[in-house]
Amino acid sequence: MIISDFLMKLSDVQLEEKNRTLPVVQIIIMYELWKSDVPVLLLDIQNKYNLERYTLHRNCTMLSSGMGRKYRRGKGWITKNSLSDKYDRRIKETELTPQGKRIAERLFGV
Repeated sequence: MIISDFLMKLSDVQLEEKNRTLPVVQIIIMYELWKSDVPVLLLDIQNKYNLERYTLHRNCTMLSSGMGRKYRRGKGWITKNSLSDKYDRRIKETELTPQGKRIAERLFGV
C-alpha cells in the first residue's frame, strides 16, 4: 500500500465519521484486527508494538463503547471481552464489529 493512498483513505473516513479522529494507537488496533480472522488478545498487540497497557485499553474503549460520557461516545467498531473464568479476567480479547470490518476494509483494503 502506498502511504499517500492510506492517508487519503484515513482522511476520508475521519471526515465521513463526523470529524472523529483516529489516533495512531487506534489505527494499530484496527489493523491488527483486520488482518486476523479470530479474536486478538490485547496483550499480543501491547507486546508487539510496545504500548503502555493504559494507552491500549483507553483506545480500545474509544473504539468500542466509549467512556460513558456523552462527549466521549465510542465508535462501536470493536468488541472487547474478558476471557473465560479460568483465565485472569484482566486479559481481554477483541474483534471487529460488522461496522468496524467495513471501516477497516476501507482503510487497509486494496
